[in-house]
Amino acid sequence: MIPRDPLEALTRGPAAFLRSSWPWRSAGYLLAGGVPGVACGLAVAGVAASWARIGAVTAVGCALLVLG
Repeated sequence: MIPRDPLEALTRGPAAFLRSSWPWRSAGYLLAGGVPGVACGLAVAGVAASWARIGAVTAVGCALLVLG
């Protein structure tokens, strides 16, 4: 009988689990989740960097305004 979920595959023993498709499915799921995770991380870093630049320009502008 084919295991229907990872827990059922694991309860049959390590050798049966490794012969089933669940390790490959799990690895594929983790790898597929990593791609959008990296993309979101890069997007957040880009937004944070642009906010930092805007904040620096605003701070310099305010300082020049006060000094002026």
